Amino acid sequence: MSNFSSFLNPKLSELLFKRIFLKEIICNPSNSLSIKVKDSKPYLSVINGNNKQSLIEISPYLWDSIENMYYVLVYSEMLGEGYLLCPIENGVLCISPNGDEYQISMNPYHCTCGHYHWKEEGFCKHILMLKGFFINKKRISSYLATRF
Repeated sequence: MSNFSSFLNPKLSELLFKRIFLKEIICNPSNSLSIKVKDSKPYLSVINGNNKQSLIEISPYLWDSIENMYYVLVYSEMLGEGYLLCPIENGVLCISPNGDEYQISMNPYHCTCGHYHWKEEGFCKHILMLKGFFINKKRISSYLATRF
């Protein structure tokens, strides 16, 4: 991992590691999680209910920027929940497990779901899923290019 600048975005770091360590958060609600950088290495800081801090080095688990890992994680979770992405003429159709359809256009990203219109950032989980799909597809292509 060559770029630790993404650790400076605490909101994104918090989102990613709350997802990754969701079980820890649910099982120990009095714990506090944050990302710290010490000696140019990223650590997950866990402060338990007794104010005891534990630092867990996380660089062995990082295979890309925090942002890209977050998008791939959202993509993977939604895929596991039963969401589908289907290419259509003007973008991508995201189909929920219960059959709801949302059309996503790119350049710029736009989604027809209600959350997209009410979110400050202009993103919704459907767009995050699509971004994760593209990142994962690029990773697969890169891997295959080195193998064959």
